[in-house]
Amino acid sequence: MNRKPIPETQIVYKKDYAVSMIAIGHKLIGTMPNPTNDKYICWIFEDDDTFYADLHEIIERGRRING
Repeated sequence: MNRKPIPETQIVYKKDYAVSMIAIGHKLIGTMPNPTNDKYICWIFEDDDTFYADLHEIIERGRRING
């Protein structure tokens, strides 16, 4: 049987960051309940070479805007 390899994944816990990652083209795999508080959800993304750099830029941009 020929199986597809399971992609490496990363979890994003903040909706604003998830929406921004989707907007710049990162592949959303799915969602799941937040393991520490089930009234929130987490977004699961496929990991790639630019994931951390892009997420870091989004976080830093938010810090600059919010002071």
